[in-house]
Formats: sequence, structure tokens, C-alpha cells
Amino acid sequence: MSTPAPRRRSFLGWLVLTLVVLLAAALLIGRNEIVARFPATLPFYQHLGIPVRPPLGVEFRNLSSVQRLQEGRRQLVVSGEIANVADRPSEVPPIRVGLLDGERREIGSARFDPPRTTLEPGAATPFEVTIDEPPQAAESFTVSFGDRS
Repeated sequence: MSTPAPRRRSFLGWLVLTLVVLLAAALLIGRNEIVARFPATLPFYQHLGIPVRPPLGVEFRNLSSVQRLQEGRRQLVVSGEIANVADRPSEVPPIRVGLLDGERREIGSARFDPPRTTLEPGAATPFEVTIDEPPQAAESFTVSFGDRS
């Protein structure tokens, strides 16, 4: 005895719908890894307005800072190293330095181009950025990678 045709179509419909929902969930949840592996998929996510933050593959090391006077102007100099920790060449995004007050609230920031835009696996590059006349209330800073815009 065979299953009636409407019942079979109903089951197949639910099966297809379930597979589509699972695929959409995987594309959404795994979007960062997908874009890291297949960069050509980034415009697809951008077109849909879905934010993507692929693993960068680069990190900061040996951060330090010094304040100095240069021609009567206060300066904050932040230096360190950017290292590629991925097993593939990695793009290096801009460097973003955030200035924090005593309560760790950001009161200013500056964006700098990295010394190199690409690093090979295991490679590192030193960097040094200077902020002229940082706010008086700035007591500490953060360093992160910024947007390319």
C-alpha cells in the first residue's frame, strides 16, 4: 500500500522548509567564518545589511606608551607590534587608539594607517603612532583595529 500523494507532498514540503531554515541559520550564525574563508561572500552579507566581523588573523603585542613634549606641544606616542597569528596571509586594518578618562569612558580617538597592509603567516611589524595634544582628562588608552572606511 502506498502513501497518499498529498501526504507525501506535505512531508516533502516540510522537509524542504526545514532544510532552508537550517541553511539560513548556518549562513547567519557562521557568517564571520564564511567570509574569512570566502571573501567574495562579503558583498552578499553587506547587501542584506548583516554585519560581518571576520576573524582578522592579526593581533597587537608589546603595547607601550610614552608622553612627551615636542616643540611645546604634548604628545602621546603609542607603539607596539602587529603580528599575523593566522595560517594564511592577513590584511592589517587601520589602527584605532581610544583615549579613556579615569572612569574608563572614551573621550577621544584617532585612526592611523598600519605600517603594512598585509602580513604573511607568522610575520610581525612594529608600529608607532602619535596623538598630538591628547585631552587633559585622558588617563589611559585602548588599541584596536578600526574600520577601513
